[in-house]
Amino acid sequence: MYAVSKTRIQDPSVVIHLTSLRQNGEPTRHTPVSDDPVASSRGLAGIRIRLITRAEQALLEWIPVNSRLCAVRLNGSKAKRSDIVLVAGDFNAQIGSLNRTERYLVGYFSIPAQRTDNGDRLLQLCSDNRLFLANTNFKYKERHRLTWRPPTPNQRWTQIDHIAISHRWRGSVEDCRSFWSTFLDSDHVLIRARICLRLTGRKKATVKRPIRTELSNEKTKNRFQEQLRSQLGSSGNEVDPDVAWKAIQTAVETAMTSISDLNHRVTKNQWISSRSIGLMDSRKLIPSGSEHDEERQQIRSRLSKSLKNDREQWWATKAKEMEKAAAIGNTIQLYRLIKETGINKSSVSQTISEKDDTLICSQSRRLERWAEHFSWPSATLQLPTITRQCEWNIEVGPPTLAEVQKAIVNLKRRRAAGPDGLAPEVFKDGGPILAIRLTNILAKIWELDVIPSDWSQSLIVPIYKRGLKSSCDNHRGISLTNTVSKILASIIIRRLTKTRELQTRENQAGFRPGRGCIDHILTIRQVLKHKHTYRRPTVVVILELEATFDSVDREILSQCLSLKGVPQKYINLYSNTTSLVRAYGEMSSDISTSSGVRQGCSLSIFVELHQRHTDGNNAIHKLTDTDHRLNKYDLNRPYIILQ
Repeated sequence: MYAVSKTRIQDPSVVIHLTSLRQNGEPTRHTPVSDDPVASSRGLAGIRIRLITRAEQALLEWIPVNSRLCAVRLNGSKAKRSDIVLVAGDFNAQIGSLNRTERYLVGYFSIPAQRTDNGDRLLQLCSDNRLFLANTNFKYKERHRLTWRPPTPNQRWTQIDHIAISHRWRGSVEDCRSFWSTFLDSDHVLIRARICLRLTGRKKATVKRPIRTELSNEKTKNRFQEQLRSQLGSSGNEVDPDVAWKAIQTAVETAMTSISDLNHRVTKNQWISSRSIGLMDSRKLIPSGSEHDEERQQIRSRLSKSLKNDREQWWATKAKEMEKAAAIGNTIQLYRLIKETGINKSSVSQTISEKDDTLICSQSRRLERWAEHFSWPSATLQLPTITRQCEWNIEVGPPTLAEVQKAIVNLKRRRAAGPDGLAPEVFKDGGPILAIRLTNILAKIWELDVIPSDWSQSLIVPIYKRGLKSSCDNHRGISLTNTVSKILASIIIRRLTKTRELQTRENQAGFRPGRGCIDHILTIRQVLKHKHTYRRPTVVVILELEATFDSVDREILSQCLSLKGVPQKYINLYSNTTSLVRAYGEMSSDISTSSGVRQGCSLSIFVELHQRHTDGNNAIHKLTDTDHRLNKYDLNRPYIILQ
């Protein structure tokens, strides 16, 4: 809707049909015009209101008053608080000086003048609707702030036209000023406001980051152990394993915080040399003026060459460090250098789609989608008919202090922490007091047959693989478990390994001590080589197991372990596991794991091998029963059967 004054149209209270050039000459705009007979006979006054098609449909009443005033009634709705309200026009209002309560309505650069009655009305309008006068917020010379030129030369020019915007969006107005050098034949000036929306970013959720501290320094390590002894010495009589573990976790975090002053982050060496910094300082000392332009140009040229040489030298040094790390097999140093010199790319896309390829706009729904994706459905399997074996004759008592210390020693440094944020270095450098407290907790766990809830929780981080980033299927979930649960799993697997080796098939090479898949690859290569030499047919059966670690029913796994003779004590400790998905700096809700093995846990390999052993025996029997089908093929040619 546009309001235009001094239209100088003769007939009073008429409606003019305007024609748009874009609508094939058809009338698309209607302009009611208000006038009076005296003014129309002279052609000096008049006012009109131009309505767009949408506003014309909402027009309820047209009220002409005189050559200066008219009104329209439109059927509209109340603006929301989040909407951007912009009010502009000839208000015939002088603002003048402001008191303290009105300062938030106007800027600091209004024209000093006596406030008029319309000025009070305008300020009241701004106060009621939380508006801000944008044209008073920019420091221009007075000519670029004035908006009206009086007809008499002895009267002062003033500011009576204004642009008001919602107070919340006042920062979006980048510029607002008057323009007198226009072709408008009017005593009012053209006011232009340049608006650019400044949307504040969403505040990122703070996720608990893992506690990383370099304990390689002997002084730092000794102070950490002292703080840990002081924190853990006064407690240790808790009966509930959850309460006992929370006390240990709090003590470790407090000890890590106390030594934070000894572990300041080392500032990275800048690639800018001292010579370049000296040239920058000398450039600042050059006096201003055109007589020093030549000197300024020479220093600028020397500085540009120096910075280029510094950058090339920095890249050459980093490349040599990468080559050295790759030559000696230091992968930790190699990937750290790659991360420093490379671009940090986000591993999770912000545009995630549903299963039907519909894009998700809500952040909470994105997290729910990731949780649904990693909730694998259980495979429809039946318990195989196998004979129940006797329970294994192994140690089922509580772990000893020696077992706990050995499990802690076998932990690898610089590994990702789990949901609790405690890295392996904390346990390796915690000293004897931490190992003793963990042994006491494990004894209570063995007595109550229940582990703390935090120990059974995993953290899933989606990592992009290939293909379309909006599809969750093109991401792989990396599961991070707590370090203390790895200690428990290491103790259990060490007790079960010897008996498990006696029951594992001889042709199983993966995940076994002293063997590997490379042995099977060598065997297949030798078989194919001899078959090719003697031109004999070859039949290869390839069993492709999709999501085998994630889709096996957890109840079937427990029953298979029980039938194989695994003690029930260890089976109970492997139940009731949950997971969290971390994406976009937030955590999803808990995911109850009812299918598949627990990723990131050493016990998962043990459980999966028993399941494969049972399924493999059934598959071998089926292939043996159907060997006569292979005779139907022409064995003069090799076949590869995919299953």
